[in-house]
Amino acid sequence: GIEYFKCRPKYGIFVSVTDIVRLVSPEELLHKIVVLNRALAHKHSTLTNKNQSIDKLKKEIITLKQSLSTYHVNQQNLKQEIQELKQQLIESRQHQNNHHRESLLLDPPHSNGYHHQEFNIKEYSPKLSNDLLDEIRGAPDPDSKYNKKRNRRNKRRRNKNRNDNHRSSE
Repeated sequence: GIEYFKCRPKYGIFVSVTDIVRLVSPEELLHKIVVLNRALAHKHSTLTNKNQSIDKLKKEIITLKQSLSTYHVNQQNLKQEIQELKQQLIESRQHQNNHHRESLLLDPPHSNGYHHQEFNIKEYSPKLSNDLLDEIRGAPDPDSKYNKKRNRRNKRRRNKNRNDNHRSSE
């Protein structure tokens, strides 16, 4: 066979003269190639920018996931701390109720039918020793917040009673 043109396999075709619409000049062809190259460069630039934006968003997603994970851990820690505080409050209230019940059991009724909030068992029964009192009361920790607060309150009451007694004796 005769070779009419050179091209890669399955890239060349024969066209009849009647199928040709117009001839393209080399200048027009060159201009068209420049326009297409510019459009391709613009598309490539846009694609590069979008890929960079995608990478930036992926990094932001990772950071947000880490923040969310930290938030969940902190939330769980706070829930656990709240549960512990609730338990401490319940135990404190139970301790106060038990202490109140003990004082009611040891506190004799007064003539008016009311009970005092505080009852000094040493005045009521001087024969009981301090060891027995500690055993009855469950030997509360003197350094606990509850006992420190109660001790300050009792001290203020004693001072007030002394002042009242001192004024009444004058």
